[in-house]
Amino acid sequence: MKGIGKAAVLAAVSGLLAAPATAEERFRPTEPCSQALGQASAEMRVLVAGWVLGFMEAGLKQGASLGAAERDKALETMDSLCAAYPDRSLIDITAAVVTLAQRDQQAEAEAAADPAPGSEADARALVAAFLAPDADAVALTRALRPTEADIRAVYTDPLATSMAAVYAQVWADPKNLTVAPKPGQSEMLLWWTTTDKLIAGDPVLGKFPGGYKDVLAFMRPGFPIVRFKFVKPGETTGYAFDGLVFVNDRWVLMPKPWRMLQ
Repeated sequence: MKGIGKAAVLAAVSGLLAAPATAEERFRPTEPCSQALGQASAEMRVLVAGWVLGFMEAGLKQGASLGAAERDKALETMDSLCAAYPDRSLIDITAAVVTLAQRDQQAEAEAAADPAPGSEADARALVAAFLAPDADAVALTRALRPTEADIRAVYTDPLATSMAAVYAQVWADPKNLTVAPKPGQSEMLLWWTTTDKLIAGDPVLGKFPGGYKDVLAFMRPGFPIVRFKFVKPGETTGYAFDGLVFVNDRWVLMPKPWRMLQ
């Protein structure tokens, strides 16, 4: 049966407790679980399972099933935990199970949520779009065009002025720059870091083209920056791009900045 909620389970429990019965027949979730389960009759164990499932339904805010399989699984879990913690009450143990399940729910929700802007996951999602069979590489690349304000936010003069002038020409024609994998390249390799780490000479600098060492003096801290490659499965060499930077709340592509050094 689907959707039997906490109210129905508690009503059943209340009804049993209100009925004339011996102490052995009563179900008290606040007593040690070794008593609540270990000394319970088969009928009482069914009621205990229903109470546990109802408690979990309320805590996890989702529909519960009180079918035989779910009931047996609940009892199996409670028997195991009660054997390990015989002096803890059934309500304490069930609450602990719910807490762990709630953590799992939260982790799953966070994993399914959109990645944080500028994060490595965000960068991977962006680059993965270029690998889609129906990807419009030109349109996707055009969306990465930096403005002069973007350039000046990341680099200082005189490099910033030189970059703005050169990029104006490069980005004027898609033939000059289009991000797209070569035939057979269906996977990516990606290195995410920050301009702070590059400036500090962090080992990740070695994952970027050597020319970046020449522009560190003009680079401002505080920006996520990425290098990536499109590769064939199992390979590490491929079609590489650098200078994917998160600035002004979006990703832009400013490749090979060292070439603009005067």
